[in-house]
Amino acid sequence: MRILFVLMALLSGVVHASAIDRDYKSHDDEGTISVNSWRFSLTLGYGVIDSPVALHENFDFYALPSISWYGERFYFENGLAGFSLYENTRQQFDIVLYPGFEGVLFNLSHANALSILTPVPYGTNEVFILELADRDLAWMGGLRYAYRWQGIEWALSLATDASDVHDGWESALSFQHFDAIKGEQWHLGYMLRASYKNQSIVDYYYGFQADDLYVPPLNATPEARAGFLYEAQFNAEYRLSSHWSLKALYRYSEYDQHISASPILETAKMQTWFAGVGYNF
Repeated sequence: MRILFVLMALLSGVVHASAIDRDYKSHDDEGTISVNSWRFSLTLGYGVIDSPVALHENFDFYALPSISWYGERFYFENGLAGFSLYENTRQQFDIVLYPGFEGVLFNLSHANALSILTPVPYGTNEVFILELADRDLAWMGGLRYAYRWQGIEWALSLATDASDVHDGWESALSFQHFDAIKGEQWHLGYMLRASYKNQSIVDYYYGFQADDLYVPPLNATPEARAGFLYEAQFNAEYRLSSHWSLKALYRYSEYDQHISASPILETAKMQTWFAGVGYNF
């Protein structure tokens, strides 16, 4: 089950080339997905997701699956489901449903409560966290508009909590270059994204809940505010044959100063990387 969360964490909210323009990759050996067909690949290797959340360990993983299905209007890709309201060769306007990033982050690993033998400092100016309660995964539903030209895509999305977890909303602006460098065997691409998280999302995940245990500071407990998450992702693939390839992924994420003010975040920065050998079925 955890590998599914890893998949969502890496790919949630990112619609790949085939979603915006099914004719962009025009040959079967370049990954064309026919309507009403499935595509599945599995990459075995090693990767790490740094967790910035207090009491949560970094998450190691050894496999990264990719699952896609496309119909005439409905599609599913790596945890993201969408329904196309309008599309042409350059533009696409969709209804989308995807797992919220913060919920995925909290569910990668359970918080480790401190031992009862751990000395607890009192009378300091820092928050001392003893235990964090679980946070539920929220499914975000909304609208996404994408414009694509020559392998470059600009996308704007607006989504709200469709699962009644925190009743928050978020908006994102992203830029993707699917074929920044491309040869007969090499393929390199990258993605840049800025996501705004409203106060309800920030309060639920990065504000203290009734079941959290912590020692407050002498002064007022710092509180996070609505703000931005900035992300940059790079993907590389070297094709060994029509089925086998070497793959690598690196993602850098950073919260702005408003969200990172939360004592629940040990750092504003997070890195994710993975490298392995993949097989396309």
